[in-house]
Amino acid sequence: MFFHAMYRKGGVLKYAPNAVVYERVIPSRANVRWVVRRRYRVGQTRALVSYRCDPAEYIRLSLTAPFKVVVCVVISGLMIPRRARAIWWLMRGVFHLGTISYALGIRVHEEYGKPT
Repeated sequence: MFFHAMYRKGGVLKYAPNAVVYERVIPSRANVRWVVRRRYRVGQTRALVSYRCDPAEYIRLSLTAPFKVVVCVVISGLMIPRRARAIWWLMRGVFHLGTISYALGIRVHEEYGKPT
């Protein structure tokens, strides 16, 4: 919500190709399951922000997401010889699945909440 509001008020994010960032990754996040859940939740969050801030964009996202999932899966399959690209496209498809899940009213994944 913060970055969306910032952008709507004229704020700009810039890409810094020479920036150096270090982040220690804890073992519980260094696995495919965590990455898949994260991409799914990011898709849900994208839909939630659009729903609250730009209803027209939310409708567009909701209507195009199923098509995008199919495209991502097909491209991922075509990219199998280039494993990293195949995985990238597959994770993009998971993102769109998250968008669809929000539109269907499925509970938003609590990534940082306390375990239940």
